[in-house]
Amino acid sequence: MYSTSGEKFLTEATRLLYAEGISAIGVGRVVAESGVSKSTLYAQFGTKAGLSSTVLQRRSDTRKRGITAYLDNRPPDTDSGVLALFDRFIKGYP
Repeated sequence: MYSTSGEKFLTEATRLLYAEGISAIGVGRVVAESGVSKSTLYAQFGTKAGLSSTVLQRRSDTRKRGITAYLDNRPPDTDSGVLALFDRFIKGYP
């Protein structure tokens, strides 16, 4: 979906966002640590808000896929599925 540079930028932005929080990082920092130009940010994500939105959407999509895959391998009855989901969160979600 994104160019190689866009993916590199997104990977570094994700790491920084989850390590330090959105308010603590600026575009310049992500540019410096990723080695990707600001023009990549603007071309592929529009703004810092667009980049942040993409990071959060990817995380959400990954979690949804993980939950779905986990529940797909569980017994079909509702109680077992709900209990399995809670077990997953208690043990630590990936």
